[in-house]
Amino acid sequence: PSGIVLAIEQDQHNNLWFSSVDGGVTCFNGKSFKNYSFQQLKGGNLAHCILQDRKGTLWLGLDGSGLLAYKNGKFSQLTLHDDFASNTVYSLFEDRDGSLWIGTNGNGAFRFDGTNLTHFGIKQGLSHGVVYDITQDMKGDIWFGTYNGVSCYNGEKFSSYYKKDGLADDMVLCIVEDSSGYLWLGTNNGLSVLSQGRFLSFTEKDGLINKGIMSLVKDNQHQIWAGTRNGLSRIMFHPD
Repeated sequence: PSGIVLAIEQDQHNNLWFSSVDGGVTCFNGKSFKNYSFQQLKGGNLAHCILQDRKGTLWLGLDGSGLLAYKNGKFSQLTLHDDFASNTVYSLFEDRDGSLWIGTNGNGAFRFDGTNLTHFGIKQGLSHGVVYDITQDMKGDIWFGTYNGVSCYNGEKFSSYYKKDGLADDMVLCIVEDSSGYLWLGTNNGLSVLSQGRFLSFTEKDGLINKGIMSLVKDNQHQIWAGTRNGLSRIMFHPD
C-alpha cells in the first residue's frame, strides 16, 4: 500500500488487508502483496474500513459507494436498500448474533442480518446521522459513536448521551469496552469512561499525551490503548 493507510484487517488465513487513499485495497499473504485497484472495487474510490465476519466474508466500507463484499475471490456490492448504495461507510461491526452493523457519513446506521437491511436514523432515536464507530457491550446493547454524542440501542429503543451528561466532547470517534465492563469513549476533546452509571473524563492534565482520541483498542493483556493526534497512551484506570 502507498500513501495514507485508512484501515487494516487480518483475515482467517492470516492475510493482512490494507486500504489506502491512493492505492485501492492491498492483501499481504506474508510473502507478497496483491493490489485491487479502484476499478476492481466496483466503482468504490476508497475504503474507510475493513472487517471479516465469522463466515469468512470480507466487508469493505466504501466512500460514496456503500458496502462491498469479498468472498471466494470475487467482489460484490450490497444493494438491498434504495438509499444504501450511495452511502459513505465509516464503521463496521459484527455483533454476537452475527449481524453486521454499518455506520455511515450522514445516513445513520444499518443492520444486515444476512438477508435484510434495517435502517436506524435520527427518526429511530440515533443522536446523529454521522456514525464513526459501533460496538456491543457485555449486556448485548449496541453503542454508536457519532458526530453529536453517543447512542445506546437495547434492541427496542435508543438512549443518547452528550457533553452535558459528562462526555468529554460531543464528537465521539471510537468506543471500546474493557474486561471489567467499563465503556471507554474517545472524543475530539478527551477520553471518557462510563463507570457506575456516570461519565468520567480525562485530558492531558490527567496524563493523556493528547486529548484528540482517534482510536481505542483492548489488547490480549486486557489493557486499553488510546491512539491520539500526537502519540499513544496506555490507560490505567482504578475507579476506587
